[in-house]
Amino acid sequence: MNWKLQNVGMNPSTEQYLVLHKFGAQLETVENKDKLIQEFTEKLKKRINPRNLRRYVESYMKGMDVLLVSGGKAAHTQAVLSMYMKMDKQKTSFLKVDSAGDVLMEAPEKLAQSLHLFVKGLGFLTSVTLPGVERQKVHQGGGIIHKTLGAVGRRRTLSMEDYDSPRQRRTSLTGNQN
Repeated sequence: MNWKLQNVGMNPSTEQYLVLHKFGAQLETVENKDKLIQEFTEKLKKRINPRNLRRYVESYMKGMDVLLVSGGKAAHTQAVLSMYMKMDKQKTSFLKVDSAGDVLMEAPEKLAQSLHLFVKGLGFLTSVTLPGVERQKVHQGGGIIHKTLGAVGRRRTLSMEDYDSPRQRRTSLTGNQN
């Protein structure tokens, strides 16, 4: 299709593909489908540049991120893992829920959380918070109103910079004398 769009321009096979892509299964249930298809193909021929369309189709085909999900006890886990090994690792994520066979039925919370994080990583739903996890809400003055991480609160721990800096009291051989 890409070759034809570049060298031939708009052609019947490309039109057919784009009609199927646009309308999908809805095409069978619509009463005036011939009129719909005709209007859409006329719009394709008049308004859309074939080279730009080719570039769009290429970017669409190359740019899909994929989340593969499988249960550790599922019969198809090896097939999913084999598929994952053959795919582009930069565009593919693999979730294996060890304690489940059917992830959707046995671990829906885990699947929902993983799917939410996956979609957030793509740049969508960024303002939606995960269930059970709240972010820190900070006043303009810098004071924390509420701080909760998960169902159980978490105490402040040292940062990596704090761990890297030497502590006099801990490394000193003599006690703190005044």
